[in-house]
Amino acid sequence: MRGKLFRDLSANSVQVILNQLLGLAIFYATSLYLSKEIFGELNWSLAISSLLISVIGLGTELIVIKKIAAGQKIKEVLDLQVVHVFFTGLFLLVLLTLTYLLLFQSSVKYLLVSGILLSQILSYFASPFRQLATGMRAFNKFAIITIVPNLIKLLLLLIFITGDALSVNKLVLLYIIASVAELILSILISWTNKSLVLFPIRWHHAKYRELIKESLPQYGVILFNIVLSRFDWILLGLLTSSVITAEYSFSYKVFEICRLPLLILSPIILTVFSKIFSSKEITLKKKAQLQLLYRTELVVSALLPLMLISCWTFVIGFITDGKYGEVNKITFILLAVCLPIQFATDFCWNYFFAQNRTRLTFKIALLSGFLNIILNLILIPLFGALGAAAAYLFAFILQALLFIYYSRNEIIRPDLYTLITVVTSAGIAIVTVHFSLLHPLLAPFAAVVIYISLCVLFRIIVPAKIVFSLKLLLNIKQ
Repeated sequence: MRGKLFRDLSANSVQVILNQLLGLAIFYATSLYLSKEIFGELNWSLAISSLLISVIGLGTELIVIKKIAAGQKIKEVLDLQVVHVFFTGLFLLVLLTLTYLLLFQSSVKYLLVSGILLSQILSYFASPFRQLATGMRAFNKFAIITIVPNLIKLLLLLIFITGDALSVNKLVLLYIIASVAELILSILISWTNKSLVLFPIRWHHAKYRELIKESLPQYGVILFNIVLSRFDWILLGLLTSSVITAEYSFSYKVFEICRLPLLILSPIILTVFSKIFSSKEITLKKKAQLQLLYRTELVVSALLPLMLISCWTFVIGFITDGKYGEVNKITFILLAVCLPIQFATDFCWNYFFAQNRTRLTFKIALLSGFLNIILNLILIPLFGALGAAAAYLFAFILQALLFIYYSRNEIIRPDLYTLITVVTSAGIAIVTVHFSLLHPLLAPFAAVVIYISLCVLFRIIVPAKIVFSLKLLLNIKQ
């Protein structure tokens, strides 16, 4: 019988894949039909908005998910989060309104920043209900809440493109409409939960203080993670041109698409670890399952970037009519190297976070975040987008080394050998395909064959144990 993990993976995979496909279509359409200048400004606005939303969130999101997953009083936890989100979001909304009234500007950048931020605030208001669905592992409801807004956004985008009316005003409008739909839908779907009465909302001052106190170390982690993922965008927009920002953000968006397996697995791993450590027992079988899951994650993590690197210039140049491709190939390669490292650090982070060891995760995020800031300030003025990608890579290397170091005495220890071998095997596969002068459409398949062969050679993949491994993975229960 298939285990609980597999059922959750299946449900979560559907919504993640659909959302990624919709996001990819939106991303492709905007990159193709917007000029590089406007596309760069759009992504800069999204980066600024993400940072501000993270600042007002105070790190409560994952704490709420963990509490719900661990079986704490759902209504009490949800009430605290709804009140927190409402007042912090309202504060940012008032600040945005005052800024608009007092410092109104007609520039494209200001219009995009204020419009995108408004849409992000509305989406932030819907976040407690997304967290409720994730914590309760109601991935079908979560899928509806997240997929429908993206679908609306894509349909409006296609309508505007077809009507030759994809202006900045229309772009802002479709983001706002999609966020309003997300907010309304999330409330309606949560209201239909018969086991949960949404209203009235009760306020518990002491419980709220406990939530904030518990969230503060995680708050630092979130802020420095957003620095890792968006500070380079912001700095590129300030220190370089919109064109360079567009080229880098295009590479980064494709890099984020390659993180699809991580987006599927990470919420499941968090709930698995939360359940395990709430009962304070890890059997030998459970330990073997989790270590196998770590190894499987790393092997899978290199597949998508490996295929894309092998045909980047040809494929990306073709689908973007030459706007992107050769101009940002090296940037994408530097970012793609981060993927196996990110999978490893995410596994470690979930392990420590589930044990409430948030001070450690904060310290690691702090160190890697500071390194990222310093390197960006040094490298971006010198090398532009390449400098931003290099800073991002070095920051994640430091984060991985710190996590592995602090895991050396743990029951479940991430394997540094596996991480190095996966990255090395992928690198050898790319270099081999590059010098073989294969047709760009055949290169991705050749690269995967070489990569898998090397993983078998170095015993990262053991063919004789594949069936046993699958059975072990599919029967992880929470």
